[in-house]
Amino acid sequence: MDFIQTRLGELFDRPPLEITQKFIHEFWGDESQMEAVERDMRQLKEQKSPWLEIGLRALEAVLVDPGISDQKLISLVEGDANYPLENPSGATARAWLVEAAAMIRRVIV
Repeated sequence: MDFIQTRLGELFDRPPLEITQKFIHEFWGDESQMEAVERDMRQLKEQKSPWLEIGLRALEAVLVDPGISDQKLISLVEGDANYPLENPSGATARAWLVEAAAMIRRVIV
């Protein structure tokens, strides 16, 4: 097993919220345009990395977890993604994250 596979395996063993934070920050932390993020994800898909599937599974788990507070959802978007919400609320943060998950699914398919 090479170094990257080992690191991805270690990451997959972490809680979904932690994986989601890292995933969101990696793709959106320095990029606010969804089109540019999608382009980066498509390039990663060409490399056959499992990171997109891991990130999507973690994000989907966070979205259905009733223990994730609205404040944590807002933090994922405004903090980890560095994306300012016009109306910071759990509903607007959730909508942004659902849109992000849909985009990831489109890239993976």
